[in-house]
Amino acid sequence: MKTIKFLFLTFLIFFLSTQKNSAQNEYLDYKIQDTVSNENFTIFNLNDFRDALVQLGINVYKWNMPIPTDKDYKLEFYIQEYEKMKLVKDTVVDSWSTKYWGFDANNRAEFQYLKNLRIISEMPDWKDKTDKLRLRIALNSGMFEFGRSISPRPEYGLYYLRKFEDTEFKTGKNIPLLLFTAGWEANSGGKMVRQFCSPNILPSDLNDKSLADSDHYLVIGYRVIDEEFYGRD
Repeated sequence: MKTIKFLFLTFLIFFLSTQKNSAQNEYLDYKIQDTVSNENFTIFNLNDFRDALVQLGINVYKWNMPIPTDKDYKLEFYIQEYEKMKLVKDTVVDSWSTKYWGFDANNRAEFQYLKNLRIISEMPDWKDKTDKLRLRIALNSGMFEFGRSISPRPEYGLYYLRKFEDTEFKTGKNIPLLLFTAGWEANSGGKMVRQFCSPNILPSDLNDKSLADSDHYLVIGYRVIDEEFYGRD
């Protein structure tokens, strides 16, 4: 499976590099539209590659980050763990400065700021009880990157990944991005199965019946602290 994913991603990168037209705003989520007419349906397009990635358990999520640029702030990425709506752990998995030295179009040094975020997720292979959810987190179109793996609880056997709705930014506020949840057990045709029924985009205040019913879930998000990362003036 890993070899198939690697070969597919290599081919996808090659395919995308040959495309002449790109999205006007690379930082916003957008729905890929069919690029061929019905009579040319057999031609591969971006929809086909997107659907193939989803079948392989791979998804791409993007956000703009409205971080203030008046000074240096501390950016924290967190994972919050819940059991039946009760927060049991709040872990900071990485920290960054929102302000850094870069170069302008004329190659002159200047302060620049974090402005966008991309997360590529790969779901676990559920046949392998030791496999993990893998996240690749990139800031400013890949200028800064780090990875994180999350272990599902084996007793639940199946988890779901969902995106939260955009929320109003505020310094010090938790900004949830992704939900990784075990859902709940339900009787289906006399057999107990694990399921998760929710809106396609979850409310950012975590106020939803699907979360109240979930046995175990994790929230991946970030917060911007009014604190200088480097402790400088």
